[in-house]
Amino acid sequence: MKKLFGVALIGMTALLCSCSQKVQNSSGVVDCYSVSVSTSGKTVFDGKYSKGKSKVYEYKNEDGEYVYTNTQLNSIKIYANDYDEYDYEEYTLKGFIGYLSVEYNYLYDIDKNVIESRVVFSEYPIATTTTMDEKADNKKAFECAKKGYYTTNQQKIIKTIEEDDLERSTYRKVGTECVVAYQAKWF
Repeated sequence: MKKLFGVALIGMTALLCSCSQKVQNSSGVVDCYSVSVSTSGKTVFDGKYSKGKSKVYEYKNEDGEYVYTNTQLNSIKIYANDYDEYDYEEYTLKGFIGYLSVEYNYLYDIDKNVIESRVVFSEYPIATTTTMDEKADNKKAFECAKKGYYTTNQQKIIKTIEEDDLERSTYRKVGTECVVAYQAKWF
């Protein structure tokens, strides 16, 4: 199939695209390999399809309840909400469990001028792995993550943002003054 390269102007937004289709995308949703947004000559968002792995750590509170995160800290605080700094439960690190596969996808809705950033966690393809310093039970890590998996680099976690779904999306509305450049997936 022949690749097309082109520029499409929609209102005030310029769309640069490289598509492996017979016609250029001017409407609909595009599954992007890469997408970037710039305004006034500065890039304000840049996303690129990628796959990798994410660690799963187990934490336990005094009541015997568990939570799972991608962050290794001695302890974490789970807050009931973002408003009361005294309403939290402290969880202590129990240890490393294993790995999850993680995939970052970007979808661009041309008609609505919205970019969806989608993160999908799944079972790591190898059930157990061993490195020099840690043994990973990846099947157990996946089962634990299905109960609730926080992805953060902070010690403070808000309970209302707990993620018990392993597919998560965030949406960005792109202003008409922005330039969106994308490359559609070819695979």
